[in-house]
Amino acid sequence: MAGIPFVGIIDPLRYAEAEVVSPKIRRVIARNPSNFTFTGTGTYLVGNATDVAVIDPGPDLPEHRTALLRAIEGQKVRAIVITHCHSDHVGLAAWLREETGAPTVAWKPHGAVGQLDNDDDIKVMQSLAPPPKTEEEKEKEREIARAAGLDPDDLEIRESVDLEFEPDVRVGDGEVAAHGDGWTLIGIHTPGHTSNHMCVAFEEEKALFTGDHIMGWSTTVVSPPDGDMRDYMESVKKLQLRDDKILWPTHGSPVTDPQP
Repeated sequence: MAGIPFVGIIDPLRYAEAEVVSPKIRRVIARNPSNFTFTGTGTYLVGNATDVAVIDPGPDLPEHRTALLRAIEGQKVRAIVITHCHSDHVGLAAWLREETGAPTVAWKPHGAVGQLDNDDDIKVMQSLAPPPKTEEEKEKEREIARAAGLDPDDLEIRESVDLEFEPDVRVGDGEVAAHGDGWTLIGIHTPGHTSNHMCVAFEEEKALFTGDHIMGWSTTVVSPPDGDMRDYMESVKKLQLRDDKILWPTHGSPVTDPQP
């Protein structure tokens, strides 16, 4: 059986620029490439010329802040939708809420809060360090950095969790997460990568924003104690029953043929 092909660098790779990827979707890629994030975290803006929702505002980087403000200038932000609480997704949520007055929307806070058994578990959730890398993995990381115009020696790979994030609005499975003039976003609970992970369905375009549940370049990471492989596989089966025509992951290229 042939292996799953590796999806190459997004070409052209545009950082800090609102790229139009569909009639009602724009994507802004943060300059944070790594083994976890591939070429960087993609923030999505869904809507029209007057009102939008922001999905995963991204990591707290000055360049990304500036790019988001430029992208939403003159538009009403209806909601800031969070797929899960890893810092490269939720890092700018509080700031963008302050800037726009829009509520933050998510399935619920990080699921491990109040469920961690000991200090070791808490440390795991606060900082998920990658395992030791092989030389092949190191070279792949250097390629990503060079493609992004960064010095590979300056990369620090770190995935952290915001255990204090509490959404203004909790969205149940199948409930409306945000809506505006001609667009509607629906929350789809997809635990596995994290227990509170939520994909976001864009009804009008038969599209699904998959966060870190489905990547555009690799399989996702399922890290205990909060991540659960059994939950992840059940969530995959759940999405297979849907009729989405395109998947928009936070990392990597879109999946244009999602059905098995």
